[in-house]
Amino acid sequence: MNRISINDPESLQKAVAVLRAGGVIVYPTDTAYGLGADATNADAVEKVFAIKNRSENPIPVIVADIEQAKNHVFFSTAGQKLAEAYWPGALTLVLTASDPALAHIIRAETTIGVRVPGIEWCRQVAHELGKPFTSTSANTAGSPAEYSLEGAYASLGENAALVDLWIDGGTLDGGPVSTVVLASEDPVIIKREGAVSGADIKKVLE
Repeated sequence: MNRISINDPESLQKAVAVLRAGGVIVYPTDTAYGLGADATNADAVEKVFAIKNRSENPIPVIVADIEQAKNHVFFSTAGQKLAEAYWPGALTLVLTASDPALAHIIRAETTIGVRVPGIEWCRQVAHELGKPFTSTSANTAGSPAEYSLEGAYASLGENAALVDLWIDGGTLDGGPVSTVVLASEDPVIIKREGAVSGADIKKVLE
């Protein structure tokens, strides 16, 4: 396992170098460990699908901030309000794609799920890379989310050998997954309730 601590000053640049080269990383987020690849690189994203043994469901992406997100999606009024209220944080917004090439690569159609995570390291990666990177849990499809590097390694089984770099953030708190909100339409639709409650979303939009 090619492993480096998230606290190592070189972890950011090493991760960005792997992503730029079309590789895949496992990294900690503010929810669970994730599988990351340059979301604009079709070959790299296909590797993520292969590692997970997954063939369906589009993969959401991590961006550095709202400004970077706007390079790839159109913000509805509701989406803008929710982003301002909960980003950085555990909220994934599914918005209308302004970048059809990216939507195609991540196996979406007309929308892209975007998130600005609470963990600063992830935002720095997206900023340095200058592009979104994939945000899907580091486990075999259908298995539970993993909150340690060892757990992710075990879940991926023999496919773990396809990961180029493992970022060790220790054992995570094991909190709820991100809430997923379809905000391309009005009214919004909560596709998955997680760290941000439906009641809180309703308050922001009232």
